[in-house]
Amino acid sequence: GFGERGLAFALDLVFLLAALWLSSPLLPDLSRRASEAPGARDALLVWGAVGVVAYFAIFEVVFARTPGKRLVGLEVQTRSGSRPRRAALLYRNLFRVELLLPAPFLAPLISLLVMASNPFLQRPGDLVAGTVVRRARSP
Repeated sequence: GFGERGLAFALDLVFLLAALWLSSPLLPDLSRRASEAPGARDALLVWGAVGVVAYFAIFEVVFARTPGKRLVGLEVQTRSGSRPRRAALLYRNLFRVELLLPAPFLAPLISLLVMASNPFLQRPGDLVAGTVVRRARSP
């Protein structure tokens, strides 16, 4: 449901923010440079979006779930319940509508509306890839 997926996503955001915080000493004066150079802030935002997509894509292509999904007991599956092809897992993450739209609050709302309008709670990326997020299968 929405609650479990939301919790898994929130956990993944915590992991992403922790990684950013831990890597910040490697990037001295980044915020100063981003505020001084024209376009640097936008480039930094794009780089951040690429990092978020890479995090989700890499974990899901390799493990069919992110660390947040694993902790909550969820995984990405096909609608029939099997493990998706790696290409499908990549497609679902490359089609993250919530990162593509310029309005930061409108994009997640659109994703939630799409999820609420279909019986499998698929976000737009799931619809493109033919995947669903369900309870993890027993090993």
